[in-house]
Amino acid sequence: MITTKSLGPLIAAYPARPLRKSIAVVVLSAGILLFLSILGYGLYRGYYGYTQFGIAAAISWSWNWLLASILTLLIVPVLALPLLTSKPGSISVHKNGLTINNGRYMFSHSHVISLVPWDILAGITVDAISKNKTSSGNKIETSHRAGLFFTEGNPLYLKEKGSGRWVIPQLPELISHIKAGLYPRLLPAMQTDFSAGSWLRYGPIAVHPLAIRINSRGMSSSQYPWSQVKHITVESGELVVELIEPGNKSTRKVIPVAQVPNIELMLQIIDSCAKG
Repeated sequence: MITTKSLGPLIAAYPARPLRKSIAVVVLSAGILLFLSILGYGLYRGYYGYTQFGIAAAISWSWNWLLASILTLLIVPVLALPLLTSKPGSISVHKNGLTINNGRYMFSHSHVISLVPWDILAGITVDAISKNKTSSGNKIETSHRAGLFFTEGNPLYLKEKGSGRWVIPQLPELISHIKAGLYPRLLPAMQTDFSAGSWLRYGPIAVHPLAIRINSRGMSSSQYPWSQVKHITVESGELVVELIEPGNKSTRKVIPVAQVPNIELMLQIIDSCAKG
């Protein structure tokens, strides 16, 4: 049984950024204003109908507006209060794995804590996005994204900046800790399987002692012997495989690094194959 104690001592904890509760305040304020507007208009129609035509007209002209105001009063808190009471999640790095606290978000009533030893974590993808902060392009801001892939279940996607549930300001540091704990455990098994002639899969890329298989841009996979591979490099967030086709023609296969889990280990395996 996996316990927090079995994960070993805590190395570092990384809380997600709290959701912007100002959004909930805006929703609540706008809802109250809408409620008062509908209620006021309904009362006005009722008063006008009563003074001109009597009680029957007052009820007939105002009841639907008064009902709409009541529904507004009920719906607005349902939309705003979950945002006001939400609590951010966090990821804690231990010697033997991770603790993932999902926090309390929207309509969930309790925290869900997942204990993830390193052998349950199958891989990590990392991507860096750069954009100009000024019109002249002198200041460039870089933000990171990461995906955690498990042996079972859905991936967990993290961001360093932006909006959403899993925005972790210290994401680069968290990524470094995860790689330091995960990669030394994955690499020996990969090297053993590769030496035994097995295919190793890294998202759309698969490598074998004799060949590389590439599935780029949703197309069917193509296999190339290593003698056709001229270079494999990482350029501007993309994995570029330069190939020598028949007729000495050079072509490039490009795959976003965000689609390639454990890309550093894959490149290390390929490098060992080239040296071998």
